Amino acid sequence: MALLQTKPVVPDTKRRKVEAALDEKPMSIIKRKIQEGIEDSFLVVDLGEALRRVEMWEKHLPDVKPFYAVKSCPDPELLKALLQLGVNFDCASKGEIQAILKLGADPSRIIYANPCKQPSHARFARDRKVFKTTFDNRAELAKCHAHFSNAELFIRIFPDDSSSKVPFSSKFGADIGDCSLDLLERAKDFGLNVMGISFHVGSDCLEPTSYAETIRRSRIVYDQAKTLGFNITTLDIGGGMPGARNDKEFIKIAAAIRKAVDTHYPEGIDLIAEPGRFFSASTMTLATSIIAKRIEEDSFMYYLNDGVFKSFSEGAYIDAIKYHPNVLQRRSSSKELHRFTLWGPALGAKDKINTLDSLRLPELFVGDWLYFNNMGAYSVCFNIKFNGFEQSPRFYTNTELKKFLKRANNQSKSL
Repeated sequence: MALLQTKPVVPDTKRRKVEAALDEKPMSIIKRKIQEGIEDSFLVVDLGEALRRVEMWEKHLPDVKPFYAVKSCPDPELLKALLQLGVNFDCASKGEIQAILKLGADPSRIIYANPCKQPSHARFARDRKVFKTTFDNRAELAKCHAHFSNAELFIRIFPDDSSSKVPFSSKFGADIGDCSLDLLERAKDFGLNVMGISFHVGSDCLEPTSYAETIRRSRIVYDQAKTLGFNITTLDIGGGMPGARNDKEFIKIAAAIRKAVDTHYPEGIDLIAEPGRFFSASTMTLATSIIAKRIEEDSFMYYLNDGVFKSFSEGAYIDAIKYHPNVLQRRSSSKELHRFTLWGPALGAKDKINTLDSLRLPELFVGDWLYFNNMGAYSVCFNIKFNGFEQSPRFYTNTELKKFLKRANNQSKSL
């Protein structure tokens, strides 16, 4: 099965009902669409940013194969671009696996990284030859024995996620020690193949020691598996890597990962990871306009045509996520700054957009426009069409078009 098209293409505008702007800059597209009279909020997707993120990953973590976490942004054109750039995929369900396979990806480029799988989804993965998958409990091992006996299993362990905005350890992960040993013994009794160790430090982690400490802990499980006769070939360091807004922190994290692996696996081990936000966040810019306004004491309340049931959905679940509005177009020339609150358009009191209390804006009016950078992660995937508000349309560009096409063609020839 071919992994890539022979001639990489710009987004399929007829099928997606979106507009491709080739290599036009995102802000240029935003200004043009406003001049053309668009009234709805909209997103501009820069596929060139995906290439820049891949290049940054390869510079700082050259020995770690990325498996993009589809959950962070399942936009079809972004998935296609990442596939053409040689990135693999982390899927959590039958639907995500189907989406990647439909793009032409080889099943070996997918890890089914859900430790608690629905049996029918497990059988689907098995039948499509998506063999890499995770587990962290006895019931999952029994399920794999019954439905997925030829799986290439990764035991998922508890991480150090104390510094993450969204810790996962309350839901996933096996405690290291007696628990991990018990699971490995049970896997051996079932005749299952445990060939990897995985962990996830939680979403948007900025603390390098979280990765380093969990890599240290993983060595304990590696040695347990070895004594039982398992051949552990791969360590999956999971996701949690920050997006472009925190690149300095990512560079520190990457250095800590390299050092920890060299320290605790001197004999060498294959490395993979499951980054989501790292690749997706900076690919999208949101433009939204003010549709209503109220004055409350010494601050302004602005109602936007986008909110937490649309592009700002992540902030509704995670209070630590704060959005940073930028003024794009306004009618007043006043430079005086004021306190403000941003609301979405839905008839729900929870449709309030998280912003830092310290932020200030000049006075704005109905019809003025704001834009938000780094809106690719966990925005389009949460939209629920509450109150009948449709997901914001997307317009595509590729500001690295020539370099992108060259790399994608070379990638295609090497497969």
